[in-house]
Amino acid sequence: MNAQQEPIKIESNLIELIDFRLFEQREDGSVYEGIYGLNVSKVREIIILPRLSRVPEAHPAIEGLFNLRGVEVPAVNLATWLKIREAPPQNTSRKAIVTEFSHQTVGLIIHQAHRIRRVSWDSIKPPPSLISQRHGASIIGTTLIDENQTLLMIDVEKIAAEIRGQPLEEVVDSMLIDPVQQHQGRVLIVDDSAVARKQLSHMLTRAGFRVVEASDGQDAIDKMVRLRAQAPGHQLKAELQMVITDVEMPRMDGYLLTSRIKSDPQLRDLPVIMHSSLSGQANIDKGRQSGCDEYLVKLDPQTLLDTISRYIH
Repeated sequence: MNAQQEPIKIESNLIELIDFRLFEQREDGSVYEGIYGLNVSKVREIIILPRLSRVPEAHPAIEGLFNLRGVEVPAVNLATWLKIREAPPQNTSRKAIVTEFSHQTVGLIIHQAHRIRRVSWDSIKPPPSLISQRHGASIIGTTLIDENQTLLMIDVEKIAAEIRGQPLEEVVDSMLIDPVQQHQGRVLIVDDSAVARKQLSHMLTRAGFRVVEASDGQDAIDKMVRLRAQAPGHQLKAELQMVITDVEMPRMDGYLLTSRIKSDPQLRDLPVIMHSSLSGQANIDKGRQSGCDEYLVKLDPQTLLDTISRYIH
């Protein structure tokens, strides 16, 4: 990988992806090189896969645990997770992408780390149905790279949530203080991860809110247009009291969505909370520049509800 690349400027609409490869054994004996991507901001480091300790009764995709400077990290075989018939790595040892986000560390076993790519959020599209049918909701988006090859973006948050082996609702409930304070109003949650939307929707519904979901910034804009059209006097604040948005999303990211909301005279007073697994100061600063009212790191349901309560009484 090229360590000499300049960091992305805070004003840019680019995302940096680790381009990595998984080799699939086809029925005819050939080997297919699958191209996958993961946001650099969620990657702590890439290492040669260390010796693993077996974990009894673990998820089938978990090959074991490895010790990384005193921290036990689960190692998920990404080929197994994606239902790929794994071929032997091509002239190289397997690697582990050590991911770190939302206070979790997970190792993803891959075959080859290829390079870092910079792509525009505008170029990232929702996965076609054929890809979703094969890999489930683990593919969060696609983008075209060299010579019209397709890169598949991995939803590492979904993987981390499912390897816990605990229903998402139970995870959220265990982090809330009972009794949960009740509210009224409608909240729009914007996240390209179905797992994240499900977590937030459950939490907000428990707190008495009505919930509208959007899968990216453009989808959110479209839903706000419809809500405004049905509101008395076309005043959106009568129909919507808050937006909670992720940062990384295809078509339109959370920064641009927030900027659009805050630049609209009729919407600028609508509270916007950025809720992201990206905890770096540069991300927080960019969120503030875009106009968000709060920037919170996933996932702390009680802190999120307490923050919401300051804006919706």
